[in-house]
Amino acid sequence: MSGLIDTGTTKLYHEVRGSGPALLLITGGTGGADEWGPVAPALAEGLTVVTYDRRGMSRSPRPDGWTATSMAEQADDAAALLRALELAPAVVVGHSGGASIACSLVVRHPELVRHAVLYEAPLLAVVPDGEAVVAGFQATIDQAMAEGGPRRAMEAFMRANAGDEIVDELFASVPPAQRDMVLDNGAVFFPIELPAFAAFVPDRERMRASGVPLTVAVGAENRDNWFGTASAWLADGTGAELVELPGGHAGFFDHPEAFVELVRRVAGLSG
Repeated sequence: MSGLIDTGTTKLYHEVRGSGPALLLITGGTGGADEWGPVAPALAEGLTVVTYDRRGMSRSPRPDGWTATSMAEQADDAAALLRALELAPAVVVGHSGGASIACSLVVRHPELVRHAVLYEAPLLAVVPDGEAVVAGFQATIDQAMAEGGPRRAMEAFMRANAGDEIVDELFASVPPAQRDMVLDNGAVFFPIELPAFAAFVPDRERMRASGVPLTVAVGAENRDNWFGTASAWLADGTGAELVELPGGHAGFFDHPEAFVELVRRVAGLSG
């Protein structure tokens, strides 16, 4: 099942596949449901898998006059989607910026979340070298924007986070229209979303007090960089289980089996 659903404040393109306990997958900076293509079919064997395009991204229309966002707004969108589909409570998995959204969802709507998996939330505001990392990203983005606008900047951002090999493999494995849709999301991501993601600091005390079981996941290749530092900070402050998955920031793409096994485990299914 796929299509647009009116959540009251926006319309979200979403896809639902499989049957069983509900699982909501929240996409990172690329913004679209298609990010989960490598793992969604396997997860749908025993789970009802929901993926969606965030507001203004890919096939979800941009609301009139929408020029800024927040993790609270993004979390409320996810909550409204679960309620509209009558699929709560759900296991919620967020990757990158989607993990930040999931952190806010746990605080604002804990009754909708059965378990949250937070996969490398980009918590630049909490790591010691966060300002330097932001400056490095900004320099890369500015150069790419000057060279080719938001599309070129989105590709440069993806390569800086996931690596050239992963991005090349991704672009080679999807239809050109899907690749173009991701790159076009740069027009929304940079001016509207990135400032909110970069400044976000989760409320660890409220996350811990929510009673929602939490798992923080970090890629083995990132344990010693700022992604690893941010993940450890989040796990330490919330009491979450900290697990290491193979690969880097896009480990679910090139090591899907380990990711699927983790999600099935926290959902209460066999490996």
